[in-house]
Amino acid sequence: MFGFGDGKSKDEELDEFLGEADKVLTPDTLRVRAKSGCEYSAYLKNPSAHHGQVLLKGLPGKEKPKALPFGPDGQPVTKPLTAKEVRAKEIEAKKNSVPNPTAGEPAFTKVKKKDNLMKSDLNQKQIQMEKRLSNPSSAAMMQLWKLGDTLDTLQTEVLALRDVPNNPVKLIKAKQDLAVLNGRIDNLQFEGIDAIVTQELESGRTEARDERKRLTKLAEETHELIHVMSLELKKRLETAGPDVKLSWKYFQGVTLPNRVVKAGTKNEFRKLEPGEVAEGAEPYGVFDTPLNELGDFGIGVLLYFKMLLFLGCLCVVLGLIGAYNLHYFDSKEYSSNRQNTLASFTILRGSAICDDYTTVCTDTAGCTCTTDTSSTPWAVSGDGCALKKNCEFSAANAYVLLAVSFVFLIGNFIMGWSHDKIVVEADEAEQTAQDYSIMVNDPDADATDPDEWQKFFSQFGHVSYVTVALNNGTLLSLLAKRKAIMRQLGFETTAKKTEDQQIDFDAEENTRLYNLLPFHKKSARGIVQLRHQLLTVDAAIEKEAIDKNFTAARVFVVFENEKSQRRCLQRLTTGTIPAALEWVGELPPHMIFRGTNVLSVCEAPEPTDVIWENLETPLKHQMIEQTMTLILSLGIVALCAYIIYLLNEAGQSFLAAFFISITNSVMPSVLKMINETEEHLTQGSKQTSLLLKLVFLRWMTTGFIVLLIRDTDGTLDEKFVGKVWAVLLADAITTPTLRLLDPSARIGRNYLSKKAESQEKMNSYFLGTDWFLAERYTDMTKTLFVSLFFTAIFPQGLFVTAFAFMVSYWVDKYCLFRLWKQPPAMDGKLADAARFQISLIFIANCFVSQHFLRGWPFDDLQATSSTATVTFDGASAANTVIYKVVDQVSYNFFDWTEQGWFSEDQKAVVKIYSILNIVALTVFAVFYFGHSAQYSLHKLFKGSYAAVGEAKDDDYSFVPGIQTYVPMVSHKSLGLPLIASDMKGTFDAEHISFTMKDYSKVDLTKSNAFRNVSNTRRKGAFSICKQYKSPRLLDWEIENVEVDMETIHKWERETMLKTKKVMKGGLEDVGKMGTVGGVKIGGIKSLAEREQADSKKKGMLGGPENHEL
Repeated sequence: MFGFGDGKSKDEELDEFLGEADKVLTPDTLRVRAKSGCEYSAYLKNPSAHHGQVLLKGLPGKEKPKALPFGPDGQPVTKPLTAKEVRAKEIEAKKNSVPNPTAGEPAFTKVKKKDNLMKSDLNQKQIQMEKRLSNPSSAAMMQLWKLGDTLDTLQTEVLALRDVPNNPVKLIKAKQDLAVLNGRIDNLQFEGIDAIVTQELESGRTEARDERKRLTKLAEETHELIHVMSLELKKRLETAGPDVKLSWKYFQGVTLPNRVVKAGTKNEFRKLEPGEVAEGAEPYGVFDTPLNELGDFGIGVLLYFKMLLFLGCLCVVLGLIGAYNLHYFDSKEYSSNRQNTLASFTILRGSAICDDYTTVCTDTAGCTCTTDTSSTPWAVSGDGCALKKNCEFSAANAYVLLAVSFVFLIGNFIMGWSHDKIVVEADEAEQTAQDYSIMVNDPDADATDPDEWQKFFSQFGHVSYVTVALNNGTLLSLLAKRKAIMRQLGFETTAKKTEDQQIDFDAEENTRLYNLLPFHKKSARGIVQLRHQLLTVDAAIEKEAIDKNFTAARVFVVFENEKSQRRCLQRLTTGTIPAALEWVGELPPHMIFRGTNVLSVCEAPEPTDVIWENLETPLKHQMIEQTMTLILSLGIVALCAYIIYLLNEAGQSFLAAFFISITNSVMPSVLKMINETEEHLTQGSKQTSLLLKLVFLRWMTTGFIVLLIRDTDGTLDEKFVGKVWAVLLADAITTPTLRLLDPSARIGRNYLSKKAESQEKMNSYFLGTDWFLAERYTDMTKTLFVSLFFTAIFPQGLFVTAFAFMVSYWVDKYCLFRLWKQPPAMDGKLADAARFQISLIFIANCFVSQHFLRGWPFDDLQATSSTATVTFDGASAANTVIYKVVDQVSYNFFDWTEQGWFSEDQKAVVKIYSILNIVALTVFAVFYFGHSAQYSLHKLFKGSYAAVGEAKDDDYSFVPGIQTYVPMVSHKSLGLPLIASDMKGTFDAEHISFTMKDYSKVDLTKSNAFRNVSNTRRKGAFSICKQYKSPRLLDWEIENVEVDMETIHKWERETMLKTKKVMKGGLEDVGKMGTVGGVKIGGIKSLAEREQADSKKKGMLGGPENHEL
């Protein structure tokens, strides 16, 4: 029935096929066959298209032909029968009218019964071998029999899979084994059957014709058996309980990052997409992954780790420079006691703690004082008595501080230069979608046809992709929320059901039950509440989809090469104001869209950096919103600081310290919530905004507030310096340890997950820990800020900071590879913001150093010219100098006025630092704020574009692992993003940022929420992503057709060549190719792995059934 050219007409072949089907196939089997799309009529429509092809490949574009492995008599076909024997068995079966024992029974029951029938006929093989031995046949016939034996063996192996235990891991392994067996059938060699049959017929042996028919039927039966077994395994898998081993596989293969060696290299790796499976894949090694390879996670991540290492080394250098002060503070020149009141090996030795005191009198009438030297610090009693600190700094201390400050400043400039160089090198070393793409910020509202944009931008070079993003942000957010509710409903009902089954409930009855709930229970997560939320969201989705007029918000264009992208940006880049007012200027008419729109064009961000639901947000709205949230955030932090100040002034130092601790714990979460309300276009912009808020909070609570609320005469006491040490110790040990332990996530994975009633819910505990790159930058700059803020009194803090950076480097690297969610690829804007903050740290260091030097030794005492008789600890002394109480604390960082308590050295260094502060602040303001103002003005009127590095010659379509701009929306409770664009043949799934076997699970366009929305409105509500294949790509596809040209008829070969010529002539918009000249063009699944010869395999680990969102 595969058309071997035996001379039968189509009608005769159809009658024979239907006759055999009536005798062989049960009603259940016929239904399975009908679903498989392998009807014999497809072959009859175009038999020449299949003539001479590999026997078991199946019909082009269809599934493989399948049938149960039983003969017309209900017995298994396990031996080659002659035509007479087959006919005799058919007549006998008809005469006895024995009904099919398996009719009407479940498919898997049939498999078992048929297997029993096979076992009952134990002498079949023996009879077959006797016939072969008694019948002298040619080597050709032996070849046919060998193929039949191979098929029999494969059937036996398939049936053996029914004994697999009802365990999810083993069931998935059985499905994989089944796929391997199916591949083994496809690899059998059947090309020479026609020649063998012809040769045997010419020799007068007719058994070959019958053997060919038997092999054809046996192949169909084997495929049908595999199909039935696959359905049964899937059903068993759905009813099997969750298995934590599968969740760990999901965690390791989808949540955590993995890599594979690039084709043609030995030591170069490529990062796999989430869920992607490739031969030789391995997790990133914590110790063997070189630093530059962290660029796989985005420039922002790479620069963070580079900055940790650089600042760690810089702090070591600064610490060595400041070692002089450390040595001086631990010498008798500073304190006659040499800090012996401190423990011998405490880290505080070598700090500016002063334990050398003298009892003095502040009353001109005289004093009687008693000193307690057993306490730390010393205590004195008696009216008018005070303790004067005898610890003075030398001018050398101040000059060392100046050296530390200037070396730090130079280091910051070197780091900035290094980062710029890294960005250029990274851009040249690895091509990403950003290197080929531009973004249109002001498209015409009705310009939603990607073909129109493709035609316009083709003047700069071949366009490979166009994505028209619509103003559907509200709709996307609602759909993502609905998906999360559906997922939670599945958890609550332990449902292994389809979406339609999960929402199959009485809406009115559920609303009635919800209204009966007490108010405090309406916000709970029960089934009634979730269904009420679902009804509310569905109504909002339906209203949004029907009522809103969806227009173009942004357009992303991907060129085939970098030169085209740069040519476009150089020609079309213009200022915001000219673009808004449509000032044509010197722009030629063909570069004006529709002849009226002067486009605002810029380089596009990375695809994973785009927040698609916010693209419709106008610039004015963003500026107002972000300004208001910034003011709110700064106001809340300032209020907390003021409360701490009031508590300290009221003498409630314990409450003040407690409130600081609470602020540090709670406020980051509050600021993150505030930041979530902002509508940013990219993740990088969103995290930069969060960075600014967190920096202000942490600098305020760990630096300025600590300085402001201190007891000023205790500045050089162990208690105050110990606070600084405690903050740095927490950054070096406590905080990294908590990140490493990740207690909440580990408890979820190792304990709570075992209580899950479905595999999907169990997987929800294995999604990885949420983290923010902005928070990591903030922690880094905060630690550096504290060490330099207090370096005048705690010089060893620089070494502690270096240690903290080294610990953070390895801990964060481990967390990135083993614990955290994979971050979106972001550019270097966060690193730029961090360098700006480091410049502010330099200013703060200069200011606070001047503050400490001016107020030294912070005992609030100044000698006078008066004398008196004073009694100290029972001994009287006449003509003793009287001191007066003064305020040595000043926050005027520019004041170098001489004070009465100044030493000679102090006078000079305070003046130097005050002048330095004026110069530093002026230069900083001119350099940073002036440059920013100039850049902003230039961007407003002229636009800003500067190419980075040299343009590469690599074509976009042939870059391994490259992505495109597929509209998506994420939800914090979902493991993978949701696709918000129609996937039917408009773009290659290979360019999506993650990998799944079945993308329909994350396709929002198929949501059941649109059941009352017309198909036209539904399609018009989603953004469009369309691919335009380059001529080189089309040529590649033609040259890699998966068919043997020698087995195709001459007219088919000619058709293929003609089609190829048409494609070379410029036919670009072909889309997904089905057949050319009746021949399937297969294997064109991967566009990015052109050079890797399909080494990549797509699919979720363990099968999609167990790895849904």
